[in-house]
Amino acid sequence: MSDHRYFFCSGPPKSGTTLLQHCLHTHPHVVCPSEHRIEILLSGFDQLFTEYNRALRTIDQRTGGFGAELVSSETAAEILRLAVTRMMDQFSHGAQVAGLNDNSLLPRLDFFSALFADAKWLLIFRHPIPRAISAWHHNHRLAAEESNPAHLLQIQQAGSLDAWALQLARDWKRDVLRIGELLADSARFLVIRYEDLVIEKASELQRIFNFLEVPTTAEEIQRICQLTDFRNMKARAKRPKFLRAGGVAASSNEISPETVAKIQAESAEALQLLGYSVSGDCELGALTLNQTN
Repeated sequence: MSDHRYFFCSGPPKSGTTLLQHCLHTHPHVVCPSEHRIEILLSGFDQLFTEYNRALRTIDQRTGGFGAELVSSETAAEILRLAVTRMMDQFSHGAQVAGLNDNSLLPRLDFFSALFADAKWLLIFRHPIPRAISAWHHNHRLAAEESNPAHLLQIQQAGSLDAWALQLARDWKRDVLRIGELLADSARFLVIRYEDLVIEKASELQRIFNFLEVPTTAEEIQRICQLTDFRNMKARAKRPKFLRAGGVAASSNEISPETVAKIQAESAEALQLLGYSVSGDCELGALTLNQTN
């Protein structure tokens, strides 16, 4: 039986999960390695047990048809849970608090939060406008570096950066409102804004480590802030182009003022829920979601 305390990080792609992961992993008593893709395991286990149960039925028919005892979906989910926690134990290297960072968890947060019922969850969001611009440049860069046009399929379907930003903003609104319904008053979840992690890093990190119940000194916070400074991270990265700008402004000359206004109008409810201004630049107010820690 593991004595680790587990947590998970997730958020929409290009919302700051990488920065959050580095901040957590830099803490001397916390481990949170580079990003995972648990959806691959989930899909693989689904396929595995579908094939396994099919084989059990076939064998039963060949041996008299007395009835096969099949692997239940509950058992398959428990095997997935054990596999993931065992991986987290491996990656912990002795640290008591073990985390896993994975963007793919957010779309099925209800399933995964129930599966890992004892874990805490850090969910990071970024203003939809700079997030869309960052994702636009990121996908173009990957398409060129990997010679893989698949990275541009969604962008090409949108047709322009303005249309892409509107599409991602609508997805962002859906995620925020769904999370708001799911996580209200839950002590297991902490919502983080990327902008707070950039602008008020020290106080935001203290809030995060308090939530994780990890004692942290002011000196440790200062060290984490220094090591995860944007320029320092870019200097250490083997592929620094991933760290393009780290912008927090909601306005941009890359998309039209009309599109900015439309995004702010359509996303007003979600923006207000996360404490963003619904007009002008990326002004930050108080977070509405579970800010007890």
